Amino acid sequence: IADWNLNAYPNPTTGILSIAFASEEEGSLTLNMMDLSGREVWSNTVGISNGENIITSDFSSLPKGIYML
Repeated sequence: IADWNLNAYPNPTTGILSIAFASEEEGSLTLNMMDLSGREVWSNTVGISNGENIITSDFSSLPKGIYML
């Protein structure tokens, strides 16, 4: 990914979160969500395309808190 300008919305979320970014090439991307202690609480590998990409995931099963993507 050449453009690391990730945009996650809505923030805060009540469950469904969209992650938008641009890529200059096709391939795969692994996204990891960590809690504030650094413990991985979610991971997903997705295929990406050249250009704009939007990944939507449901985080409603995670406890309320602050997470890092």
